[in-house]
Amino acid sequence: MEIRGVLADVGLFAGLSADALDALAAVAVPMGLPGGARLIEQGGVSAGVWVLLSGRLKVVRAGESGPLGFVNPGESVGELSMISGAPHMAHVSAVRDSLLLHVPKEALRQVLRDSPESMWRMMQLLVTRTTRQEGLAAPRTLAVIALTPGLDALDFARRLVAPLQALGLKVALLSDGDARAGPDALAAVEAAHDVTLYAAGGEAETWRARALRQADRVLLLAGRARPLHPELRALLAASAAAPFDLALLEGEDAAGWRALLPLSVTLPVAAGDGAALGRLARLLVNRAVGIVLSGGGARGLAHLGVVKALRAAGVVIDRFAGVSMGSIVAAGYAAGWSQEEAEARFHASFVVANPVSDYTLPLLALTGGRKVSALLRAAFGERRIEALPHPYFCVSTNLSNASERLHREGLLWQAVRASLAIPGLLPPVAMAGEVLVDGAVLNNFPVLHARGEGRGPVIGVDVGSQLALECRAEELDGSGFRWLGRRGEAPGIASVLARSGTLTSRETRANAARACDLLLTPPVGGLPILDWRQFGRALEIGYAHASERIAAAPAEVLGRLGL
Repeated sequence: MEIRGVLADVGLFAGLSADALDALAAVAVPMGLPGGARLIEQGGVSAGVWVLLSGRLKVVRAGESGPLGFVNPGESVGELSMISGAPHMAHVSAVRDSLLLHVPKEALRQVLRDSPESMWRMMQLLVTRTTRQEGLAAPRTLAVIALTPGLDALDFARRLVAPLQALGLKVALLSDGDARAGPDALAAVEAAHDVTLYAAGGEAETWRARALRQADRVLLLAGRARPLHPELRALLAASAAAPFDLALLEGEDAAGWRALLPLSVTLPVAAGDGAALGRLARLLVNRAVGIVLSGGGARGLAHLGVVKALRAAGVVIDRFAGVSMGSIVAAGYAAGWSQEEAEARFHASFVVANPVSDYTLPLLALTGGRKVSALLRAAFGERRIEALPHPYFCVSTNLSNASERLHREGLLWQAVRASLAIPGLLPPVAMAGEVLVDGAVLNNFPVLHARGEGRGPVIGVDVGSQLALECRAEELDGSGFRWLGRRGEAPGIASVLARSGTLTSRETRANAARACDLLLTPPVGGLPILDWRQFGRALEIGYAHASERIAAAPAEVLGRLGL
């Protein structure tokens, strides 16, 4: 390895003089870091800069659920703390076995003192890196591991090659026949390809262990859940630095596997299902388009028009998420409903049979909630979120601990019922001893949760931020018959409750909007918030708005959406 040439190719050192590069190359030290080992401690003092030669590093801040980002070969880490003198702002650890170059702090500082121009260029690079908005870098190596005896990991990996290549990626496939290849040979293969698949079945245990050590992400292949062999369980536990996804090739027992393993994504992939295989490929390399649908009562019917327009334009939506009214629309699409089926079901359920009309003695809420629960049970039955053909989540508000609750697993109908339980209008949902209500109470636009998954671009559809209630009366008096005489001038109690349950702070909404690759805000402000008879109008508004925004979107945005 020619260290000087490696350093010259790193963006951080671009512009350094030949003498400066020689000085750094003389003191740079190669080092190995096993998968899962920590390189930098949050709060620790700088020891210099590291350049990643092979492998992958993960950057995580304590207290945050997902990674801040990843470091890939040819990139550096540790420079901000080294230059500023401040403690490290995050932990950095190896996702898999990695090789690095360590440039000691004092040597680099001496070079920068001798070359003010190099210091200036380095500061420009750091400012650019910290201010640009990017998704998480896609994994470069994928281990494909069969959990269930009889499943052929190599055959499945071969089937994955075509949909990955369809994304414009250069793909390499390695199997136990490549077990004799040394670390340098594997690193060369990885460097020459965008994605390297390491396929390992249940026979070659040594190769399987090596494949796991090489993986940025692990794809597990499984049939029905069953106890894991102790050796395989120990092997997977030792490889826990890389995230696990599960392709369910037989049955629908995703819940059983989730009880055994820490899984990020579970996706059914039946034999011959090309659409599911393509979706899995996009999820694995962070190219899966997601959509997040806000709450907004009857205005949420505009979501149907938005999805119709996106699909008509050629956007393939792989992931669905929502809150309140958006949660049920997203659930239908995630369950695999076609556009025609979705429109027919929502028209029958909301226009023909108003689900929030079973008014009762208001001990818990104005309505009994039975019609809504029956509607959801009829629509989704006993389907579970983790076994849906599309990844899905919805959000509810936990009144027991004043926090958001993300529903990524469990019965679909029950999660949606919690997400749209508008306080005072629908009864709360009791789940695991906790009281859950409409997720829009705390967050009516949960885009940041979808962005944090790091699986691809995010489209956000906000129908809850526009003027929702108008009042033409000079004063509001809710006493009996005086209010009945002013029904056209003042909002009713159901509308007031519905609007109260979909409020989100301007700051929260602004942060969510900035996290969208494409933000859509259909102009539904003129539609009454609980008038389901506006079904056709809402759908038309959503379709027209989305069509216009797609036509006007920059080429860069369209590219991220696969257009």
